[in-house]
Amino acid sequence: MVTKEQFDVFVYNNSSREDDKTELFKSLVPPNQWKKVTGMGAHEVAEIIRDDQIDILIELAGHTANNRLDVIALKPAPVQMTYIGYNNTTGLGTIDYRLVDEIVDPLDSQQPFSEELVRVPGCFLCYTPPSRVPDVEDLPALRNGFVTFGSFSCLAKVGDPVVALWARCLQEVPNSRLLVKNKGFYSQDIQATFINKFKAYGIQEHRLKLLALAPTSYEHLNIYNEVDLALDTFPYSNTTTTCESLFMGVPAVCLIGTTHGARVCHTLMTAVGLGEFSASTQEEYVTKVKGVCSNLQTLSMLRKNLRQIMLSSPLCDGPGFVRDKYEPILREKWAAYCNGRVPSQQVFSSSDLPDPLAPGPFAPPLAPGASLCVQVFEAERYWCVGAWWS
Repeated sequence: MVTKEQFDVFVYNNSSREDDKTELFKSLVPPNQWKKVTGMGAHEVAEIIRDDQIDILIELAGHTANNRLDVIALKPAPVQMTYIGYNNTTGLGTIDYRLVDEIVDPLDSQQPFSEELVRVPGCFLCYTPPSRVPDVEDLPALRNGFVTFGSFSCLAKVGDPVVALWARCLQEVPNSRLLVKNKGFYSQDIQATFINKFKAYGIQEHRLKLLALAPTSYEHLNIYNEVDLALDTFPYSNTTTTCESLFMGVPAVCLIGTTHGARVCHTLMTAVGLGEFSASTQEEYVTKVKGVCSNLQTLSMLRKNLRQIMLSSPLCDGPGFVRDKYEPILREKWAAYCNGRVPSQQVFSSSDLPDPLAPGPFAPPLAPGASLCVQVFEAERYWCVGAWWS
C-alpha cells in the first residue's frame, strides 16, 4: 500500500464476485473511497473518476475478462498506467505507461507496445503468500524412487509444442512421472485427450497423474509436496503458479522467449537467485531438467531452503517494493506531467510511421498547487488504482 501521507487511494470495484480478498482491500481505504462500478456505463464511471479528481490511474486488467478499458479509453485521469494483469500491450493511446522490468522487457525487445515502458529495478512484481500454508515436506523422489515433474498451469498454455518437450523430459529421465493439475480434468474426455497426446510420444498413462482443482488454497499448495521439479510452459510462462511453486520449495525450469509473456518465469527465478534454471533453447531446457534430476541431494537441499530464500528476497518484500520502486515511479511521472512532458511514445527502429494507436497527448495540466490522486479498478481479481498525491 502506498504511503497514506503522500497518496490518497481510491478503489473502483468492477468485480462480479466478492470474497475475503475483497474485504481485505476494502479495509485499506476509507469507505467513501471504495466504489462499486460493476454494470455502470463507461461514461458514467469516467465521470465519477473525474469528479473524484483522480490524477494517476493504474489499470490492472488489460484485455482480461470484465476489464474496463472502455473507461480508460475516455482518459478520465491525466496520467494513466497499466500494470501486472495482462502480459501484452493494451493498444490504447490513452494509456501512457506500462510497468515492467529489464528481464521481461529487455531494452532490445522487438515486441511492440503502444505504452511507454517503465522498467522497475529488479523484478516488476511481488508475491505475498496466503496466511495459512502447508509445510514443505522432504523431496518426494527420495521416498518414491522416481522424479515427479509438475505443472499447475492453465491447459490453454499446454500446447502441442509444450507436450512434445515435456515428453522428451520424461523420456530422458527414466521412470519419471508428470503431475498436472487443472480444473479441466474434472472431465474424463479432457483427461483422455491429454493422455493420448503423450501416448503419441511413447509416454504411457501410468506415468501421468491428472488432478482437478483442490477445494482450498491450503490443499492446492499441499499438492506441491508431491512434486520434485516444476516444468514451465511456453510461449506463455507462469506467474502466480511459479511463485506458489517456489514458495513450496519447488524450482521451475523455464524456456526464455522473446516476449513479455514468455519471460515472466525467468524474471521470477532470477529474483530468487535461480536464473540458472532458465533455458534459451528447447535442447537446453531438456539438458537442465536432466542435470537437476541427476543430483537429487542438491535438489533436496534447495527444497529445504527455498521458502526462506524466497521470503528473504525482494520478491516477497512488498513494503520495500512500494517504498523504493513503485512510489518513486508515481512521483516521477506525475512531476513529468506537471512540467509539461511531451506525450509518451514507443521507440521504433524502422522509418515507418508509428502505429495509429500510439499514445496521444496528456490531458491539460492541473492548476498550481493541485493535489495528486491515484485510483484502482477491480476486474475479477485485478485492480486499477487511482490516488491523490499531496
